[in-house]
Amino acid sequence: MRSTREKLTVCGLIISAFAFLYFGLSTVWLQVQIKHLRLERNYLEHQIGEKKYELRTLRSGSSYSGVLKQNLKTNDSDFPPISQHTGTIWPSPKFRNKSEIFNNIKLNFIQPDDFHDCNGTITSATNRYQRIYDLFIANSGINDEKMEVREVKIQVNKCELWPSLEMNEKYELSVKNGQPLIVAESEWGVLRGLETLVQIAEVLDNEIGIYDQEITDQPAFPYRGLLLDTSRHFIPISVIKSILTALSLVSD
Repeated sequence: MRSTREKLTVCGLIISAFAFLYFGLSTVWLQVQIKHLRLERNYLEHQIGEKKYELRTLRSGSSYSGVLKQNLKTNDSDFPPISQHTGTIWPSPKFRNKSEIFNNIKLNFIQPDDFHDCNGTITSATNRYQRIYDLFIANSGINDEKMEVREVKIQVNKCELWPSLEMNEKYELSVKNGQPLIVAESEWGVLRGLETLVQIAEVLDNEIGIYDQEITDQPAFPYRGLLLDTSRHFIPISVIKSILTALSLVSD
């Protein structure tokens, strides 16, 4: 038989163990609650930052803000934060032979139904650049109803389907008598050619069109990127989307 003293000792140890477990679990629970409250605070701060940025955007009244306002409403990242084109290519292509013949034409990027579009990649791109081009015309304020329409012709030799560091992004863009033609080894070159084609569109003497020219280009580096330090500097989601759109405008 255990003595009363031994029983009291055992009971004390059991109570101490339960107390230690209780306080340990309580500490963990408090830490979880504190972390949850911090996350909620950060979320609310981000929401407030977004609203403040939108308010500043709406107050500014610039053309950039107008397009950005449209982005925020439609949640469509296909519309870039640009309102006009000057015919300048950025960055400068490796080869460009530009004539003095200006063609007052309107471009149609949409390809025929039987076009081999590399698993939908080229079709998605032509739809996107058609919207960008239409936005450019709308912002110019020029009536395009009576303009001659030219179909953008695309020739792609093979489909790589997945991007990689070894993908071929070279393309040749020619405009002869106002007829644009993009020739590329893969769909990635087609994307770069479409971006360049949109950039060479411009307004001259209140007319929309493009100059006859020949362009050959490809990115200088297979890997390109931009670092955004969002951990130390708050950046609204709308701004990040605009930055991504701007990155797509740089074909090098």
